[in-house]
Amino acid sequence: MPNPHLPAETLDNIVDLLHDETYALRNCCLVSKSWIPRTRKYLFADIRFADGRMLQSWKESFPDPSTSPARYTKILVVGCVHAVTAADREPGGWITGFSRVVRFGINSLDMLGHWLTVTFAPFHGFSPAIKSIRVVFIFCPTSKFLDLIFSFPLL
Repeated sequence: MPNPHLPAETLDNIVDLLHDETYALRNCCLVSKSWIPRTRKYLFADIRFADGRMLQSWKESFPDPSTSPARYTKILVVGCVHAVTAADREPGGWITGFSRVVRFGINSLDMLGHWLTVTFAPFHGFSPAIKSIRVVFIFCPTSKFLDLIFSFPLL
């Protein structure tokens, strides 16, 4: 069979059944280009940047936000606030690709356990779909936090 073809409904059912099996979903991406968009829905649904290396790796792997799999992300957690710059929010920055995030989290504790000064400016309004936000910090002026909340229309 040189060109196997499955009806879209069958493909959707197969991938939906494998939604918790990351290894199987990765292999589905190798089957055919037509399988990639459906599997990315699950592979990139939950993205967590625990440190600056992970964030830098994302930026290098997906330099163009318009073609990155960020549009499939529903949950985004950034634990390396110190690695995020104002330039990341500019057009062409990685944050703009995450326009469909529904749950967003920021952790201001670095890998060594030191509390960092939190700046929320790069994250203001990056995803109009956000419905919940979780911010972990010790001290932050209320005005900064409220500015972040008010930048999302659904909060």
